[in-house]
Amino acid sequence: MSILVRRFCRFFVHLAVVALLAPVLAACGQSAPTTAPTAAPAAQATAAPAATTAPAAQATTAPAAQATAAPAATTATSGGTSGPITAGMKEYAFDLSSSSAPAGKVTFKITNNGKITHEFVVLQTDLAFDKLPMTADGSVDEDKLTSMGEQGDMDAGQTKDLTVDLKPGRYIIICNLPGHFKQGMHTEFKAT
Repeated sequence: MSILVRRFCRFFVHLAVVALLAPVLAACGQSAPTTAPTAAPAAQATAAPAATTAPAAQATTAPAAQATAAPAATTATSGGTSGPITAGMKEYAFDLSSSSAPAGKVTFKITNNGKITHEFVVLQTDLAFDKLPMTADGSVDEDKLTSMGEQGDMDAGQTKDLTVDLKPGRYIIICNLPGHFKQGMHTEFKAT
C-alpha cells in the first residue's frame, strides 16, 4: 500500500511541476525544431541538444520558420511538436513508435494489445536492466529509482495517455507486475 501512496504523491508533485513549468518548456521547445526545419523527425531528435547551447540566437528566429518546422516532428509532444508516441503492450514486450524524443513534455498513447493486464512505468536510470535494484518477489524496486510517472494496471484492450516531463537522459519503460519484467517486458527510451 505504501508504494501506491508514494506513486500517488509523486504523480501530484510531477503534475504541479509540469503546470508551473509548462509555459517555459513550451517556449523552449518551439525554438528547437528551427535547427533542422527540413530534417526527418529522427534527425530533429538528435539535433535538439544543440538547440540548448544557443537559446538567445534562436529566440530571434522568424516566427514563419518556426511555424513551418513544427509540423515535421510527430512522434512526441515537446513544445512545438504535434503528437504522442504510440506505445503498444503485449505479453512481455513493448512496441514504441519512437525510442527517443526531445526533452520536455512527452506524451505516450498506450494501448494494451495483450490478453492480460499490464502497466507502463517510466523510470530514469543509467543502470543496465540486469543491474536494477530488485525486490524479494522479483519486481524492480521502484522506490530506489526515479519514477517519472506511470499508467498502472491497464486491462486488455484499454488505451490511455501518459504525459511525463523528461530531462535529457536515459529512461526505461517497464511493466512491473509480478513476473512481467523478468520475462523481458522492458525497453529503453532517451530524451535528447
